[in-house]
Amino acid sequence: MLIVKHKMPFACDISDRIAMLDAGRIIEHRSPYSIFNHLDPRHTLALLHSVLSH
Repeated sequence: MLIVKHKMPFACDISDRIAMLDAGRIIEHRSPYSIFNHLDPRHTLALLHSVLSH
């Protein structure tokens, strides 16, 4: 099942895997634990900052 969410805490609670997209392209596809505990500074930090700052 694919669910598109911008609410990252909710996504972590219900997901086995999270795909991070930028301009419609998947830039990362990992477990929620890995996404939040081993951030890729090139993409994920900027994306998470923009999503979590709203």
